[in-house]
Amino acid sequence: FIPETRSNVSSAASVFLAVCKYDAIGFNPFGIEDLHDHPAPPFALAELAALNIDASAFDSSGTATFLPMSYGLISHMMGTISAYRGTGRMTGFSKYGDAGGCIVPFDGYDVRISYGRSAPGTPPAGGFIIMVSDSTFLVGGVNFTARFLPKTGDQANVGYIEIREGSYVDDVWVPGRILNGDEQRISLHSEPQVLRVEVFTY
Repeated sequence: FIPETRSNVSSAASVFLAVCKYDAIGFNPFGIEDLHDHPAPPFALAELAALNIDASAFDSSGTATFLPMSYGLISHMMGTISAYRGTGRMTGFSKYGDAGGCIVPFDGYDVRISYGRSAPGTPPAGGFIIMVSDSTFLVGGVNFTARFLPKTGDQANVGYIEIREGSYVDDVWVPGRILNGDEQRISLHSEPQVLRVEVFTY
């Protein structure tokens, strides 16, 4: 349970790491009740620098917009998330520092995550992947692209049977449009969303 974390907009991304990788049962930015007020940092910039504290930790611009969206996505699929806790078939990630991405391993596939650039007041990259079957995955979060790869040393190629937009409502998947042609890619932007991805090897 995380009773206090940064109140800046990065919380809208790091909540996915906390809940889906570390099985957090609560995630609360400091002063969550004041997020609409944009409070000033409690110290002067020089004092923060002397204390080695990043001033952006106190900038809540965008948090009141994007964090509720992340909370909403998670809360509507909490039954699914809970079912995969501790199974090794679910993980979360978020951008930290200058990292450009990460590799997320699963049985049968590795997933290359490339973090996108975020505009001021929008969340950095963060998200989750849930392996719901040997070939079907839920990929959700904000501001990243993903590409499924064969395991290291495997000479097979990986293709996509379907990439589908959609949403969860009270833990029920509501399918949206299928991404085909030049839109058949796993790319998430600043508003949290979830895609259902079916892959195959050849």
